[in-house]
Amino acid sequence: MRTKILCLALIGLFALAGCGGRSAMSSDISAMQSDSVYTREELSRLLSVLYQRLYASANHSVYQKVVRYDTAGGRLNIHLVVNLPKHQKEFREKILDSPALRFLGPTAGTLYTKEGVNDTLGISLVPEKDCYPIPTDEVRFILRNESKDKYVRLESHYPIAYEQDGKWYSLPQPAHINVVDLLPAPLQPGESRILYGHLHPDLYPNKPGRYRFYKSVWVEPIGEYGKYILLMTEFRLE
Repeated sequence: MRTKILCLALIGLFALAGCGGRSAMSSDISAMQSDSVYTREELSRLLSVLYQRLYASANHSVYQKVVRYDTAGGRLNIHLVVNLPKHQKEFREKILDSPALRFLGPTAGTLYTKEGVNDTLGISLVPEKDCYPIPTDEVRFILRNESKDKYVRLESHYPIAYEQDGKWYSLPQPAHINVVDLLPAPLQPGESRILYGHLHPDLYPNKPGRYRFYKSVWVEPIGEYGKYILLMTEFRLE
């Protein structure tokens, strides 16, 4: 009788150990599935769906948040302009939802160290208003040529930057923005022009504080060789 009871107790212990082992094994399998490497065929099928949806006109807002994508490491890697949970969620809901997805990219702006001037040689750049509400997308600036003998040609676009802890960071900008090839006519002496900057609050959560708008121009004195100048002006969000 005692032998029979002992046998039953041992069987019960083995059964419990077996249950614990299966639980641990299931957990390991789940972990393997979430980090698994996918075959070329599986990734090809996912890419086919991505092609059809990401480039559809209805999903243009998502397309502008994606810098590129690749299948390195056996996963479908989505490189975002700014890698925030809300952008990951939008991609999964509108484009593709799969455990093969891996989202990459910065989570904030990148350090920006360039300095400019807001008034030199009779050329000045000022904001139309000193302060704008936080949800603002478009900010207007006035470029003035108050010189008597210089032409001002607009050159490269530079980012808008924001201040954080005493340092400046470039504000994330959408990918794949169409840039007009033809530059506008130069500003003649005495002329001014409205320039536009975009904060893209749908892309990055702008906060109250100081912001900078940059613009590169080519200043060409009459009869002399010109030079590049980086103009810069500040405004606030509140």
